[in-house]
Amino acid sequence: MTISSLTNQMLYTGNGSASVFAFTFKIFDQDDLLVVVTGSDGIQTELVIATDYTVSGVNSISGGNVTLVDSGQAWLSSGNLATGYTLSIRRVLSLTQPTDLRNQGPYYPETVENQLDRAVMIAQQQQAELDKSMRAPETDATNLDLTLPSSEERASKFLAFDSSGEPIASSGTTDGSVPVSSFMETVLDDTTAAAARTTLGFSGASGTVATGNIEDGAVTRAKLAAGAVGTPNVATKTTTYTATTSDDVIFASTGSAWTLTIPSTVKRIYVQKTSSDFNKLTISGTSLSTALDTQNESVEIVYNGTAHVVLRRYIPSILTSYTPTFTGFGTVSGVSFYYSRVGDALHIQGIFTSGTSTAVEARISLPGSLSTAFAQSRLVGAAARSSAAAVMFTVLAGSTENYVKMGIQDGTRTGTAAQNGDQLVSSGNSLSLFATVPINGWNG
Repeated sequence: MTISSLTNQMLYTGNGSASVFAFTFKIFDQDDLLVVVTGSDGIQTELVIATDYTVSGVNSISGGNVTLVDSGQAWLSSGNLATGYTLSIRRVLSLTQPTDLRNQGPYYPETVENQLDRAVMIAQQQQAELDKSMRAPETDATNLDLTLPSSEERASKFLAFDSSGEPIASSGTTDGSVPVSSFMETVLDDTTAAAARTTLGFSGASGTVATGNIEDGAVTRAKLAAGAVGTPNVATKTTTYTATTSDDVIFASTGSAWTLTIPSTVKRIYVQKTSSDFNKLTISGTSLSTALDTQNESVEIVYNGTAHVVLRRYIPSILTSYTPTFTGFGTVSGVSFYYSRVGDALHIQGIFTSGTSTAVEARISLPGSLSTAFAQSRLVGAAARSSAAAVMFTVLAGSTENYVKMGIQDGTRTGTAAQNGDQLVSSGNSLSLFATVPINGWNG
């Protein structure tokens, strides 16, 4: 016969509905086929004749069939080639010549033709192997030597190619056989991870990036929100201190007044006063002077390139009890007073019972050493007496005073003039009052 087809392999994809697969080329023996199944994981299994499949159509010019044998193999589903598997049927002849033509023996043309066919089939088989091998393109030089280095040379090494494109055994070091850039050679010759990070511009055992190696704009808000910056550095300070770039949060306790200095190198910092006293924490930055005066008051300060600015200020309004000093009211009793901060002012409210009042200006002290911020006396609150009277009681604050005074508004007296205690109450009268007093030196 003639061989006019180059086909010597059939490929089928399993769908769970077929167990018989045709091949369209001639074979001389059922062992002339190599049957392989490949799973979706890429693992190939060479099937065994009679155990895994049978063959029909031996010596048929048009080919024959491979029929799978169901023995519960993994690639079968109810005896059919399962979905996800590929079946390959390829003609693979042994590279021998089994026909012996005797001298002056009988001549059978079909026997001779079969051997010629076999030779062509083997040539096709070999060509198929060559087609799947690595080959140099047609335009490469004819004297190119693609012979691999010896097994001793290439043992435990990488296959690489030199500057001529010929194969070499590469050790992966800077011995001249590494097909990488000169920069990457400086990385590949590092023997430790720490050394490689240093070459690449990283530092530290954790692989952090040095500040100088971070490009402008590389740290985005999204990265900050995702935790690109670690836990803030928190420090507690109790006396005069100059912040550093390592300071993120400073908790300040003011047993006495002191100053926190923030240099321009500090780009962002959070400061909170933690002590319950009224001693001032002065904060001095670039073109900035501000202060914290009360417990838990805080500021967040940023540097805008030319000056420090207060990005946000928090002033808690916490109701706190205190015992004032009373003047002009004799020996008082039933004292219940509270204060809270409202911006740059102090709000006080309270009630007390007067003793034997005297002809001395009536005064009620502010907490701590606080003083009023007015340049002259003015109305800051009101009061009510327990005894009935057609009068109005006023609370007054003067200039830089550490107390409030009281006035009375009636037919003969104005409410803006401070009065003596005996003009306001009698012994045993209760007086309830409230006032909001701007405090000298406080920021709103």
